[in-house]
Amino acid sequence: MDKNVSISCTEQLLTCIRNICYKIVDEGEENTKAEFNVPVNDIIDMVKEEFGFFLPYLILKRSKRIKKVSFEKVINNDFKIRDMVAFKTSDFVLF
Repeated sequence: MDKNVSISCTEQLLTCIRNICYKIVDEGEENTKAEFNVPVNDIIDMVKEEFGFFLPYLILKRSKRIKKVSFEKVINNDFKIRDMVAFKTSDFVLF
């Protein structure tokens, strides 16, 4: 993958994470220090809907520009393992 494409994907990923954070804050979440978990598939789908292309999972996982995001594996109600992205709204929302 071209380096410029990788940078563009990362910027669009950060835009989607900021949108999620603004949505959480707009819904009335007052605790901006709390960590929120979002399924990786939801973020990939959000990038695909908003920007029209598939976000490679490796960019999401290995990007050096995304430093305030952690990855977790969580077992859901159906006992299936899901990859989650954990982030704090205070890291991405400018007040």
